[in-house]
Amino acid sequence: MRNLLLLLAGATLALTPAQTGINPFAAYFRDAEAAYALLPPVDLGFDNVAGIQPIGKKLFVFQFDSREPFLDVPVPETQGVLRASIYDPVSRRKTAITGIPFETMNFEVVSLGQSIAVLKWINVIEGEWTTITFLLSLDSGRGQRINHPQIEVAEISASGRLLALVSQMKIYVYDMQGNLVRERGIEGLTFPIYGSREGLVIMGREGPRGPMKVLRYDVDNDRFTEVEPEQINQRFTTTQADEGERNGFFVNAMPHSSDFLDGDAGGLVRIGTYLAARQLESNEPRSPLPHERPRFATVTGGASNVLLFNDDRILILQSRRLLERKIEEVDLDQYKIAVVEDVKRKAMGQAKQLGTAAHIYAADYDDHFPMSGDWQSMLDPYSRNRSIFDNAVITTNGENISEIDRICEFVMGWVQTPYGRAVIRGDSSVRWIPNP
Repeated sequence: MRNLLLLLAGATLALTPAQTGINPFAAYFRDAEAAYALLPPVDLGFDNVAGIQPIGKKLFVFQFDSREPFLDVPVPETQGVLRASIYDPVSRRKTAITGIPFETMNFEVVSLGQSIAVLKWINVIEGEWTTITFLLSLDSGRGQRINHPQIEVAEISASGRLLALVSQMKIYVYDMQGNLVRERGIEGLTFPIYGSREGLVIMGREGPRGPMKVLRYDVDNDRFTEVEPEQINQRFTTTQADEGERNGFFVNAMPHSSDFLDGDAGGLVRIGTYLAARQLESNEPRSPLPHERPRFATVTGGASNVLLFNDDRILILQSRRLLERKIEEVDLDQYKIAVVEDVKRKAMGQAKQLGTAAHIYAADYDDHFPMSGDWQSMLDPYSRNRSIFDNAVITTNGENISEIDRICEFVMGWVQTPYGRAVIRGDSSVRWIPNP
């Protein structure tokens, strides 16, 4: 499974946890304030997954019974039945959804409480678009259709015990079991209606020339209260500003990467923090040391197949399986160890390739090493790619291997890093020498 999730920016580290306290299969990233580990993937046990949809702190998981290829369209009979479950990542509980005939994944979460959700499905019946609304219990998974056309707003009450729906100039109030508790007509107002954390907000005029009114409907206490329009506008503006300033993680695709693969299933996705992204876009001076710079982790999966969920984990659709990778904050000293070991591992591997290339070259030229002044062009035919020449130095000058005493101590060159150098010996072995 680890082979399916190639970590680029936070590459696998050749360490054991006992040596450093670092998870050798995690990817590490950071901003100026904190560092994080993207832990190895865990299979959540869902097979033949068609799609996922977050719903609050839980998740909708759609699956096909058939193994045939699937699309987000009405399901042909040859593809089997589309089924759905509610998954709780904290308790690891899976609850099958009943009472909702799934034909597509085209739905909208209109309103959400701790134990109940209002879902609006979009279907095509006889060539025309229509919507169907369901009340779904997030605990039992039981869905119940709500027979109100043209539902404009749905809002869970402040107590979480009642649900208010607005349809055709009436307010319908339901309990959490789907029973109608009351209905209220809205007389004389022509307005927009929208939900808020403090109840339904109704705005409009009493008649074509009447004064503008703003009413707040308290669903729990069945009471209208008139409020000033400025209070509503100010509250919504403040809420949006607060959400916009929230600092957290993000997931985005990298379409301009040279490593981007064809198809969404194989694309590269970058995991990081909003703060790190802002730092990279600014012109502020930064330390040259890699462990002090903003850094991102990269996974494969494609933008539509990788989802940040609840700001503490990412979910990945890979080969129709659903995988979870948790995000945990780590100590900055621990993060530095991970970065240094990552840089060291890459430099050692690069130096080993250079030493091997130099020996293959020598085998073709009567056991003579390449010349230091033109070593790159000499070794180019013997290397897989020119990236192994980056930050490298070759100091040989055509020496004959058979004439070198103590060849295991003879220095052919090195690969330089901010933390030390990987020294290439005459027998192509490599030794790490850290900076003093």
